[in-house]
Amino acid sequence: MSNGTPNAYFYNRIKAAADLFKSGKIQYIIVSGDNSTQDYNEPEDMQLALMQSGVPQDKIIMDHAGFRTLDSVVRAKDIFSQTKLVIISQKFHNERAVFLARKMVWKPLDTMPLM
Repeated sequence: MSNGTPNAYFYNRIKAAADLFKSGKIQYIIVSGDNSTQDYNEPEDMQLALMQSGVPQDKIIMDHAGFRTLDSVVRAKDIFSQTKLVIISQKFHNERAVFLARKMVWKPLDTMPLM
């Protein structure tokens, strides 16, 4: 966080994604987020944390244009050609992302509610 304390939401998302990958339930991880300034790059931060958690770099797909939940859901389908999706986030974001995914004629595999 900006005050230097660890962000529990971030680390719980990373742990959940790494655990799903290591268990073989997912084969790739799309990290989607904001990188609108030189000093702020959410996808890169997630990629580094996932690699530190044992996920190989070539299994992590970077989405630098996931500025909103809608952007991330649309891009997963249209840019990264995904037909199924596991959404890993806290409950509020999961509910919104699943709603948007269903509106896009998707059936998300599952959600991983955190905290």
